[in-house]
Formats: sequence, C-alpha cells, structure tokens
Amino acid sequence: MWDSWRMVHRETILRALGHIGTVGGVYEVGAGSGPNLRLIRENFPQVHLAGSEPYGPMRQWVREHLGIRLDTTRLPGTGCQTADVVISCYTLAYVHPEVLSEFLEMLPARRLILAEPTAGIPPHEGAGIKMPDGEKAMGYAVHDYRSALGEAGWRLTGLWTDNNANNLNAVMTAERV
Repeated sequence: MWDSWRMVHRETILRALGHIGTVGGVYEVGAGSGPNLRLIRENFPQVHLAGSEPYGPMRQWVREHLGIRLDTTRLPGTGCQTADVVISCYTLAYVHPEVLSEFLEMLPARRLILAEPTAGIPPHEGAGIKMPDGEKAMGYAVHDYRSALGEAGWRLTGLWTDNNANNLNAVMTAERV
C-alpha cells in the first residue's frame, strides 16, 4: 500500500485539500500504511497529520516511516478532535449504511474529504464495475454520499469525478452546515 501513493485518486485528494483552503490538521480514517499522509506531508508540510488504522502492522509502518502514531479505533478517536479536515479514502465503503450515518453525525471536524465508490455517479468507461444505488460491488457497499451528507448536516462543497482508479468514481469535499 505504501507504494500506491502515485495512484490517480491520491492526487485528487491533494487537489481537494488545496480547494478547502487553510488547514491546520488532517485526520485520515483507515490510513492503512499511510500513502495519503505521505503525500499530504510532502505537499502541505505545515499541516499536522493524524489518523486511525485498526491493523497493527500498518500502524507500525506509519510510525516507523512517517513518525505518526495512529489511533487504533475504527471510527475517529481522540486525534480527530483537533483536525480541521477528516479524510476517508476507500474506508467507508466497508461500513453498513447505519454506521455511515453515525460516522457523519459524530465527526467533530468542520470539513471532510471522501474518496469513495459513490452511488449516483456513473463510473468512468473502463472502471470495471457498475455501481447502481444500494447494490454491492466487489464485496463493499456503494453509498449515496450526497444524500447521507445532507441528512447528517453536511453541505457538498466540491466534487471531482476524474479518478479512474480502483473503482473510485468520485472525490468529494463537504463542510458542516
């Protein structure tokens, strides 16, 4: 995973972060081995980085290679309390819709970046799967994030659909209403 930092959707996450404006801290839910955190550090060195990852060997890798101690929680933990922006990259696709709603409602951050397979946005030609609303594709749930964000008190502020990588069809930014 560490070497996946060159994937197209990760560059779009950087564009989305730049679109948001001034950011003091970023918290990534399900950071894995840290490819997004690595890119953010390289491109936004002034931003404080934190995150969570339930898998111990990946947390260890991030600590050794980036010097960041990740929370063990599956949903945002204490590090999230000081972050301006929470990022989820291919993490929320693995949660039940009720967990998604709870997650969006409990986030203390004012802004959010989602890089997820998203219902209601057609996949790019050659994306490999079709993602109709409410269906599962390749073992994960495809959520309607636009609706879920609105129901949880978030407003969509940016949408990029040029991410033909790993079945990700959108990167979205949102802010708390």
